[in-house]
Amino acid sequence: MTQFAYKIVNSPNPIDLTIDHQPLSQLDQNDGFIHLSTKEQVSGTLDRFYTPFTSLVYLLQVNLDLVPDQSTIKWESPEDHLTHIKFPHLYGPLKSSYIVHVFTIKKSDNGWILPSLD
Repeated sequence: MTQFAYKIVNSPNPIDLTIDHQPLSQLDQNDGFIHLSTKEQVSGTLDRFYTPFTSLVYLLQVNLDLVPDQSTIKWESPEDHLTHIKFPHLYGPLKSSYIVHVFTIKKSDNGWILPSLD
């Protein structure tokens, strides 16, 4: 079974999949890894980190099976709060070839409008 993770990108520009790897966010640069979410975590991540700042983001569907060195994917709990929930983190470049779909996600008055991520 294919394992997907999702990268939320807050950018005024459309995602360019013709480049070799995607640019890092400031947070990813500072933390030394790429923050990803499972489909179950996407909504909470959007609400916690993106709701106050924007009304449109891109959601990159990443096929983790395409990452050749699986040891670069680590499942870790956030350091800023106590939780047993683990998030996927990629310790390496997010190559465009790992991305299988790009969703444009908009926020309505009732919250984020998410597509089916199955």
